[in-house]
Amino acid sequence: MKKKLGTVYLVGAGPGDPDLITLKAQHLLKSADKVFYDYLVPSHWIDSLPTEKCHYVGKRGHAEAIPQEKIIELLIEAAQGFKKIVRLKGGDPFIFGRGGEETQALAKANIPFEIVPGVSSAIAVPSYAGIPLTHRNFGSAVTFVAGHRDPLKKYSQEDSLNWAALAKQNTLVFLMGVKNLAQNFSLLQENGMSSQTPAAIIEWGSLGRQRSLFSTLEKLPQLAKAQKYQSPAIVVVGEIVRLGEELQWFEKKLLSGKKILVTRSHDQTHAFSKALRELGADAIEFPTIKLTAPDSWEILDAALEKLPHWEYLIFTSVNAVDFFLQRLREKNRDIRQLVKAKVIAVGDSTAKRLREALLQVHHIPKSFHSSALIDFFEKENMCEVRVLFPRAEKGNDHLVKALHKMGAELCLAPIYKNQMPLYTPEEVERRLGRAFPDLLTFTSSSCVENFYKLLNNHKIWPQLKKIPCIVIGPETKKTAMRHGFQVNAVAEKTNLEGMIAKIKIFFS
Repeated sequence: MKKKLGTVYLVGAGPGDPDLITLKAQHLLKSADKVFYDYLVPSHWIDSLPTEKCHYVGKRGHAEAIPQEKIIELLIEAAQGFKKIVRLKGGDPFIFGRGGEETQALAKANIPFEIVPGVSSAIAVPSYAGIPLTHRNFGSAVTFVAGHRDPLKKYSQEDSLNWAALAKQNTLVFLMGVKNLAQNFSLLQENGMSSQTPAAIIEWGSLGRQRSLFSTLEKLPQLAKAQKYQSPAIVVVGEIVRLGEELQWFEKKLLSGKKILVTRSHDQTHAFSKALRELGADAIEFPTIKLTAPDSWEILDAALEKLPHWEYLIFTSVNAVDFFLQRLREKNRDIRQLVKAKVIAVGDSTAKRLREALLQVHHIPKSFHSSALIDFFEKENMCEVRVLFPRAEKGNDHLVKALHKMGAELCLAPIYKNQMPLYTPEEVERRLGRAFPDLLTFTSSSCVENFYKLLNNHKIWPQLKKIPCIVIGPETKKTAMRHGFQVNAVAEKTNLEGMIAKIKIFFS
């Protein structure tokens, strides 16, 4: 019997902002068996997937990490062993994304495939620069041009660009047009387009590092070179560009142009990154913690068997709450049996998550520190009091020792593991190589320790450790300073809002 082949989905990931990916793309990524992704794909969506099913096949400019023929070979091979394969491409797979070539090869090999359109950078990036590509007062047509093709090289008649025709168009959008910018603009002028025609270049469109330069056909190439504009960039030519300077919105945000490194675990990265992006910042996601289930659930499961037994529950992180509630559901335990327990939550975010689960929070210490909890329990009579403390497998034992000393009947239940993700040199380069941050953020000592272990031998480490950083809590500050980081501020509020407030002050 002939083996059934898997389906390859060519999926557009959008222009760069992780929130501009389609719902269908998200659903496919979650259910895919294999994912082959490009250089400009948002890291957020790769981090949300198991490492073993993600394969980087990106190209950067004219330097190919993997030749196109090899990518096609990998897709065909994957379809012979897996049911659902996602080929994740920046922008839209059929707008200068070589999606046509890949689907032709798949069709020839009788591999089933589907196309999931993405938000093309050709449309999105001008919008983020305030340039409407059509306007009834400026033109009702727009032409997309592959700007990286050598304009002086002779191609076949069908493949060559008709510069005389292009010079007569209302609006031109060049993709991949930085390298040949001067040559392309010269040809437009030679074919009749006015040297004073408005033109703009937008670099890293839709991301916080976006910057736009408005000028004319005559002057833009020289100005872009002087200001070191590089790919990825979109170039727009036409009278409609004049509206960009009037309608700019994205680059006017409070943190526009600022690159901020986020090192939290992936499960917590998105909310922080989203808040930064809403302020215009470029959130560079570099998770240094990977949360996994503990080696054994034995201790926690035994504790869950006797929920009414516990008089106190201690949660020191949102992660602990999430893993606890998930295990509670898996074991079909009734959360209402905890109604008499006094729940202690470290941090406003932890308390919020508990309240969302309809658990009443008895106490939130003012500072994110074990000594604050010890001070609280010393005022209580803890002798023979039954305390359940679900937490990471490894953690600070100051509170544990103090509770034992007070005579508490303490159950320390491992509920998740903090592991350090591994990054290849190519992945470090993809995330950090061209987006050197203006600020580092650390929300725990583990984030600092793992960041140090991951990068202290990397070539960029001497520059990285000189970048200012903002941290949560005195323990994180001590760890950061011990490793030589320049700690600029410590968030007074031990939550996301506290970090954002300090970041605003830092950049203002």
